[in-house]
Amino acid sequence: MPSKLVADAVEAKLEADWSHCPVFGVNVAESVPVDGSPFLVAQYPFSDARRMALGDRFYREDGAFRLVLHSERGLGLATALVWSDELATLFRDQEFGGIETQVPNPPFVDDRNDDGMYYVTAIVCLYTANYAD
Repeated sequence: MPSKLVADAVEAKLEADWSHCPVFGVNVAESVPVDGSPFLVAQYPFSDARRMALGDRFYREDGAFRLVLHSERGLGLATALVWSDELATLFRDQEFGGIETQVPNPPFVDDRNDDGMYYVTAIVCLYTANYAD
């Protein structure tokens, strides 16, 4: 799980710069759209924090966030790939809200896309956050 700093920064950036579909963040009580319309989920699969120097209260958190795009089924890969590329561009080598991001991976296509109402793709972006107490 990320620090609040990281989750707030990622979700604020998505809120400000992403308008294609709703975004669901950590532990949000939203439900999946019943009409099959697209949505994006922000997840934080891993993070690790450490002190930078003995006797210093300066810390570094490294981790990754995953953006899982649920797009409408039957539209082919075009929309999913275009939107995934836009998400990658939005976060590629950026500094915002106290975090630095690296280069997101190309979209992962879920092997279970033959089932269910959505076509699911995901990108993962590594980040670093530095903070002091």
